[in-house]
Amino acid sequence: MFHRRSTPQSLDQIRLARRQAERQLVATLGPLHGDLEEFYTFVPLPDGHRGELKVVRHKLGSQSHRPFIILFHGGGFSNGSVDYMTRPARDFASEFNAVVVSATYRLAPEYPFPIPMQDAWDTLVWLSQHAREFGANPQQGFVVGGVSAGGTMAAVLTQLAQDRGLTPPLTGAFVSIPLLLVKEIVPEKYKKEWTSMEDSKNNPSLNRNSIRHIIRTLGPDVRSPLFSPFNSRNPHAGLPPTYVHVGGMDVLRDDGLVYERALRDNGVQTRCDIFPNLGHAAWTIYATEYSRPRLGPKMMEAMRWLLSREGSNRV
Repeated sequence: MFHRRSTPQSLDQIRLARRQAERQLVATLGPLHGDLEEFYTFVPLPDGHRGELKVVRHKLGSQSHRPFIILFHGGGFSNGSVDYMTRPARDFASEFNAVVVSATYRLAPEYPFPIPMQDAWDTLVWLSQHAREFGANPQQGFVVGGVSAGGTMAAVLTQLAQDRGLTPPLTGAFVSIPLLLVKEIVPEKYKKEWTSMEDSKNNPSLNRNSIRHIIRTLGPDVRSPLFSPFNSRNPHAGLPPTYVHVGGMDVLRDDGLVYERALRDNGVQTRCDIFPNLGHAAWTIYATEYSRPRLGPKMMEAMRWLLSREGSNRV
């Protein structure tokens, strides 16, 4: 999810503490299921940087039947690690015999826009070319997803994959509580629907000032297709089935709802869950006792739909 940062001098310490906290939260999930394996590795990016990956998959089983799921973490583009998405990664791997890769990207403000987005794109391209080395078969399903800042990236990458002809093509997108719009780029036809930035501007956790701070830290060109799929020359058309999740009390609620509406208006198959009593909350290691029972089943249903397994007998 999105989080504000402190002074530049303390940023390294904050990130280290956060990484340690995320490792501790992973420990609270309990032991890894005996049928699964989990390991860290790296993706080589074109400029020589190595991006960290965390892979969860079944130890055994036929590679030809394993879908490929790529997840990007939140943290306001300035924090977070590959451990962030361990909860859904383990659940998806176990339930759907998927190879699930949690990926990261270089962080702002040291690496401002478009570097985080470019890292995410380069990572997706490299993974698409090396899926079988991870034991996955994208023809069984190739889904990109993420939460918060990672949800932004999932939407951006889904559009880029269409615009740039990614091969193999994505078969689904999992977009959870994303930041996709600022006032300047909200399409005229949806302006009256984009009200949550005002409705929830004073939320105690994530509010309008928080979003402004995050955008200043990232330093984006808000009209670039690397910032939002709404900036594509041919936005939304021809995209794969897409799941969108928003919180009813989230200041970013309408970013997700307007996106889902735009997809539907362009003929894209969509599913959308709105959780009226939740704010900026998602199915991650940070999910609380209150949010977990509300989010978990819906997230699994969503991935089942994206992988076209609604008829499965597995629960």
